Amino acid sequence: MRYSLLIVFFIAIAIITPPLQSQNREQAKLELLNEKLKTAVEDTNKVTLLQLMSVQYNSLDPELDIKYGNQFLTLAKKLGWQKGIAKSYNSIGGNLFALGDFDEALDYFQKSLKLNEESKDSSEIAKNLTNIGNIYYNLSNFSIALN
Repeated sequence: MRYSLLIVFFIAIAIITPPLQSQNREQAKLELLNEKLKTAVEDTNKVTLLQLMSVQYNSLDPELDIKYGNQFLTLAKKLGWQKGIAKSYNSIGGNLFALGDFDEALDYFQKSLKLNEESKDSSEIAKNLTNIGNIYYNLSNFSIALN
């Protein structure tokens, strides 16, 4: 009986430890990005930092992710950086999708797609089309999702 409890205890520790370590790494990344953000100059590098912040919060807190996504969008617009604007639309759309707001997410993905088509960025276009297809799939509109 005592050995059974020890085995269960060690199995539980083995299952719990990796996610905690992963969460600590994510938190450390966020702290480092926050420090860099405090001294960042308002240029495309800061837009990229905000994008990284947004991505880091994606799995932890989609609402905070949207907050950083909007900061990312505002600065990219201020700088007139089309690629940054398109990436921010896609990032915000991804978070809205995660929150289940498919209509608004679709709007952001389509805005990103339009900008990426203008710049002929095939890699980003593929990401946009995949995201749009995922929305239609989740809405059970399979024929549009396949297109």
